[in-house]
Amino acid sequence: MKIATKIFISIGLGLVVILIVVGVQSYNYNRDALEKNIIEDHSQDVISDMEKLDQRLAVQYQNVKLTATRIKVRTFLSGQNSEEDKIILEKGLRDDMVIYPGLSSIDIINPDGRIMASSAGEKVGSAVSDKGEVFANLFKKALERQSGYSDVVLSQGFPSGMEMYFMAPVFSQDGSELVGVVVENIDWGWFRGTLDGIDEAVVRLYNKNGELIGSKNWQDNMAFYSADKNKPAVLEAFKDQPQSGILNNILDNSKSLTSIAKEKETGDYPGNGWVLITQTPTAIVFAGAVKSAMLLLVLLLPIIVIITIIVAVVINRFIGMPLNFLIRKVEGVREENLTEIIPIISHDEIGELANAFNEMRVRLKDSHDQLEAEVTQKTAELHIALDQSNKKNENLENSKKAMLNILEDFEESKKLLEKEKTMYASERDRSEGILRYLHSIGEGVIATDI
Repeated sequence: MKIATKIFISIGLGLVVILIVVGVQSYNYNRDALEKNIIEDHSQDVISDMEKLDQRLAVQYQNVKLTATRIKVRTFLSGQNSEEDKIILEKGLRDDMVIYPGLSSIDIINPDGRIMASSAGEKVGSAVSDKGEVFANLFKKALERQSGYSDVVLSQGFPSGMEMYFMAPVFSQDGSELVGVVVENIDWGWFRGTLDGIDEAVVRLYNKNGELIGSKNWQDNMAFYSADKNKPAVLEAFKDQPQSGILNNILDNSKSLTSIAKEKETGDYPGNGWVLITQTPTAIVFAGAVKSAMLLLVLLLPIIVIITIIVAVVINRFIGMPLNFLIRKVEGVREENLTEIIPIISHDEIGELANAFNEMRVRLKDSHDQLEAEVTQKTAELHIALDQSNKKNENLENSKKAMLNILEDFEESKKLLEKEKTMYASERDRSEGILRYLHSIGEGVIATDI
């Protein structure tokens, strides 16, 4: 595998890794940012919901104080009244109930705790003690000029209903004498409608004693006005932290975005220390954030891909192409093309590499030329030596042939000499035979011719 291919593969893998990392980091960053915004919005929402509750209560608080300062009410409780005055006053009270929705009744009570007039006429003549100890204590505070409102009070028909009262002392025209108390009974169902309108999975309202006094969840219907261990735990969790965070759900113990808001003063309305707690599972509340982050990632992907392609093209233009060009020239050197100069197309590391290859090519060419010259010289010398050797071999061959001729002549002479020697021996034997014959004749012996 060529180095350029390796570089491109490495760059490609690197860009893919960068793409994945950028995508994941972008997704996480956007999701975290959106979730942070959701948590902040959730915190502001629960504060806004608590303010809506306070505003409703503040309106009733101002209304009971206003009713207590009306001349007709003061005059009526001062004993300057008639049956006709009572009828007119009760009609005015019923008109107030139309103007201020949420009221169940408005009662005018004398200092002895007897109801003197009421928007519900059948209540006239009944005593404060008939309403229970809590109501009696509130009436006593009102008599002590501590106008205000009560916590939610269990009604006699609980769990079918709950009651809440606003009370204000009534003074004579000159303000010197306490002549009675105005009591407004708030319809808790009307008030609870505010809780039902809060778009959260769990909505709970606690009084200052940590008792549950309102909820939009049917599971809590039998738990009203009872201590709840979840409220202190939630308050402790947010003691030194923002108003919203992730805690276990009160109902099913799942992870939920939890927010709290404490009741505050609204104008001259003092508040009563209530705490509103809302919870929604994170799977629900953060679903939009996850979807938005994913959508943003999908929108960013084409941009990231385009940037990646541009980076790849730029890298190929300034690294890949010069490197491939240099490789082709180097391959030419490998094919013994030592005359072509590699052009310097850039003044960077690739340019330095090309310059180094040019210097190497020059040294290779010089070495090649020197070697060619030495080979030529050695070849000429070998030719001369070969010619001389051939001449010597020719002389040797001629000498060999001459010697062979001499040897052949010697062999011929030897054979001729042997032949002559044989003939000589034969003639000698013949001559000796003749001599013996002649000798035998001389001695008178008859010899047979051999």
